[in-house]
Formats: sequence, structure tokens, C-alpha cells
Amino acid sequence: MPVFSIRALGGIFEPAMIEVPAGMPFKIEIENEGSDPIEFESTELHLEKVLAGGAKSYVIINALKPGTYTFFDDFHPDTGKVQIVVK
Repeated sequence: MPVFSIRALGGIFEPAMIEVPAGMPFKIEIENEGSDPIEFESTELHLEKVLAGGAKSYVIINALKPGTYTFFDDFHPDTGKVQIVVK
């Protein structure tokens, strides 16, 4: 299973875009490097994960069709966004 890493700090996700393969499940590891909590969420995929400051976790995403899916930090909706581009 492919694994992709995302860091969160100060309401910003790095990287802001990742490309993943279509048709196969994948894992996103999330590390909150800040002291404030974040909520890694996608309304399109009906998925959310809350991480306390300094916490690490992951989400497993089932195979997706090609397209672009957005994750955002519900606690920082204006800055905390990640585009998942499925090819």
C-alpha cells in the first residue's frame, strides 16, 4: 500500500498537494507539528481525524477514481487545505 506523509503547522498543511494512484487503497500519515489541535477532514470522502498538538496518526483511504479530492483543517478552514490528485 502506498504511504504519503503530510505535516501540519500553524494551520497549514505541507505539502499542499499529493498525487496518488487510482484504483488502489493508500495511507496518509499526518503529523501535527504545532501545539494547537487540527481536524484533518474531507466532506467528499466522509472522513475526519482530529489530532492534538504534537500528535501523529494516519488514515487509510480505499481505492478512488481519478479526480481531485480536498482535505481541510476544520479548525483553520481558510489556510489548512490539501489537494489529493488521483491519477
